[in-house]
Amino acid sequence: MQHQLDSREPCAKGLQDLRQQAAGGGAHEAHHQLVDLAALGALCGAMEDRFYLATGRQLWDASLIQAATLILRSERDFWSRPEDPQQLAAQLVHAPEMRVVVIPEATHHVHLDRPERGRTRFLDEALSFLSQSRSCRSARSPMNGP
Repeated sequence: MQHQLDSREPCAKGLQDLRQQAAGGGAHEAHHQLVDLAALGALCGAMEDRFYLATGRQLWDASLIQAATLILRSERDFWSRPEDPQQLAAQLVHAPEMRVVVIPEATHHVHLDRPERGRTRFLDEALSFLSQSRSCRSARSPMNGP
């Protein structure tokens, strides 16, 4: 029995297209596309996540994070909203350390961009945070005393 798709589901059209392709003799290719979608952790994968994020639904509870957390946002990111880093920071109530960095003029793909377009700052911030977090953990480890 085939699951009935609700046309309001964000990935319903794509899944319907795959079903039609399979029914029309393209079952092998349709199967591989479904496997690729399933590998994302959910049948709808990133498409569904994007839909929910765009409509303001929270996908996970940041208060459960108990690790040092660096929030990096590109100023010209087309996906995240300017208020997102502060909202996330406010929910990180159990993170022992947290830093928010907004990289000026950088885009959503800052990690792939040219060094002068923000990639250098992105890498510097990440490496700095990781090295500081590592040294804090070493200083607090039971072998080194309080």
